[in-house]
Amino acid sequence: MPTDRRLTLDPGFHTGWSLWVNGKLSLQGVIEGGLDGFITWANSWGSLYVDVLVIEDFIAEPKFTGRVWASEVKGAAIALISHGRLIIQKRSDKATLFKQKYKGDKGETERFGWLREHGFHGVSHELDAITHGLVSYKRDKHPYVLKKYWNIGH
Repeated sequence: MPTDRRLTLDPGFHTGWSLWVNGKLSLQGVIEGGLDGFITWANSWGSLYVDVLVIEDFIAEPKFTGRVWASEVKGAAIALISHGRLIIQKRSDKATLFKQKYKGDKGETERFGWLREHGFHGVSHELDAITHGLVSYKRDKHPYVLKKYWNIGH
C-alpha cells in the first residue's frame, strides 16, 4: 500500500492541524495568528508534501461580521500545500464521525468525548482537525482506520 500523508486543517485565527501517515496520527497542533501565522508555519516546514489536504470550508452566516480568517487560511493552504488530492469538508461533516445525538455545543462536547475515549487529546481546534482527518479516512474506507475506530473489517 502506498504511503498516505494527510494534512487536515480546521482553519481560522487559531488553525487546528493534524498530520496523518497511513491512518495514524503523527503530529498535531494549533497555528496562531490567522493568515500571517499560517504562512509562517507553512514556510517553516520547507517543502511540506502531502498526498491529501483536508480542510474545512467555513461559510459565514448572514449575521457574521468581521474578518473571515478561515477563508484566508483555506486559500493559502490550497496555494501552498495542495499538491495532491484536495478534500474540502463542510462544517457539518464533523457530525458524521459517529452517530451523535446532539448538535451545536452539546454535539461538540459529545464528539470531543468520543475522541478522548479513542485516545486523542488536545484543545478544540486540534480535535476539530483530528475529526476532519478521521472523517476523511472513514469516507475513503481506509481499512486500518475503519478497524481501529469503528471495528469494521478484518
